[in-house]
Amino acid sequence: MEELPPGHPPVDGAAPGSAGGMSGMALGGTDDASLAEGTVLVEAEGLAPDVLQTLEATLVELRRAKDDTAVRIITTQHLDASSSTRFVGVSQPRGVLYRVVIEHEGVPYASPTFKLNRDAGKRVPVRLYEITTDIDRARIGVQAFAYVEPQDHSLHVEQMFRFANLSESTWRSDAIPLRLPPRAEGLETGEGSGPLEVHAVAGQGAMLQGVVPPGVTEVSFQYTLPYPQDELMQLDLGMPPRVGAVRVVAAVGPNLDLRVDGLKSSAGRNEKGQRLLVASGAVAPGGDQIEDLRMTLTGLPAGGRARWIALMITVLAMAGGLAGAIHLGKSPSKPGRSKPDSTSRRQAILESIAELEASKSKGEVEQDRYEVERGVLVDRLARLLASSKSAPKPTPKSAPKPTQSKHDS
Repeated sequence: MEELPPGHPPVDGAAPGSAGGMSGMALGGTDDASLAEGTVLVEAEGLAPDVLQTLEATLVELRRAKDDTAVRIITTQHLDASSSTRFVGVSQPRGVLYRVVIEHEGVPYASPTFKLNRDAGKRVPVRLYEITTDIDRARIGVQAFAYVEPQDHSLHVEQMFRFANLSESTWRSDAIPLRLPPRAEGLETGEGSGPLEVHAVAGQGAMLQGVVPPGVTEVSFQYTLPYPQDELMQLDLGMPPRVGAVRVVAAVGPNLDLRVDGLKSSAGRNEKGQRLLVASGAVAPGGDQIEDLRMTLTGLPAGGRARWIALMITVLAMAGGLAGAIHLGKSPSKPGRSKPDSTSRRQAILESIAELEASKSKGEVEQDRYEVERGVLVDRLARLLASSKSAPKPTPKSAPKPTQSKHDS
């Protein structure tokens, strides 16, 4: 995430000028020997003094606890006529950072985190900004990201919007509708609560609302889509205003293809070797904003086929368990009976494949069932051939050594 300017409120737990977490927090404030040890002098700026003196400053403690950061409010005080206030007698335990937060019209503005040093107090400025509902005045620009990944029973979709505010005002948005695919299910927002929030709206998709202070603010959410009846799926995603750049990434198998209207796609692989399809683009300076994102995925497992594959897997698993139970219940093999050798088993699988092909040619087996059954048989044959190649060759039997009896000892 890009660094945020001083005064930017926390976004998903991140501090201004950092990528989040206590280890990456940029320390702020200025040591002042004229201040007594343990004194924090807060100086608010950016708004008219008559507005600032109506506000309150809150001293917040941040303490590392295992893999998380515990946040605790120490105390809250009103700003005075000079737009400042003092916290006195503040200690400096090990592993603790502090921050000052001042809220204006529902928007929290935070100082950079800081530590207290011996023989000096700390002077901490906090920058606040006017609120505007004019998106042009706020000079808002947006980047849109989408990630899609086929999973066992559905298509997983993640979306993120990165808002950049280049002005000296905080933009407060009205409720912005976000169009989602009609069959989107299980909408979940990203971890943490930032200035912008996304809420599901029954029958209408989602709603985006909140504030965008100067700097960068991100909001993300995810949902799933059931597979279609055929192997093609079209997704039409609505965009917030001022989108000037988009990037779509699909983690896919070898048979899936991605097309995004107006964008060129390229193929690559991630660090795990998984195949990726990437489409990205940006408008030229002064060009029209991107109002929607239309993408087409082909080669997906169709709904009927996906259900059939799942059913076949379940049946095969049940059959394997039943065979194991029958085998465990049998008595030891009688002399003269042996397990069928690999040659006879291989012949039986080949005969099953031949019967399946004959049934397919007569139209007695549907294409989906044919593909699943043939895949199972071919896989079984491949495993049998591999095991027969790796099996050790029999060695001549040596004469058994005479056992020592109790009478010989």
